[in-house]
Amino acid sequence: MKTTAAEISNFKAIVKAIGVYYLVQGSASLYRVVLARGGIVFSPDSSWPQHVAWTVFDFAAALALLFGTDTFSRIAYRPGELAQPPSSES
Repeated sequence: MKTTAAEISNFKAIVKAIGVYYLVQGSASLYRVVLARGGIVFSPDSSWPQHVAWTVFDFAAALALLFGTDTFSRIAYRPGELAQPPSSES
């Protein structure tokens, strides 16, 4: 099955959107961790190391998805499988 350039472009947009989602989620987690460690949050829990671990994971996933989009598209779609545009020579 041949892949069109539009399909690859859509795939890259979806990967980048997921990366932005993880970036926002990591930022929110970092914000919560900073507030909890500063004593601003009224109900701090003792599992803040777990929250820090999830924050690191969210940022790592975001960086991998945002900066590795081309690599992921090469893994998902082999370069030889690109569909050629239809020729107008009939």
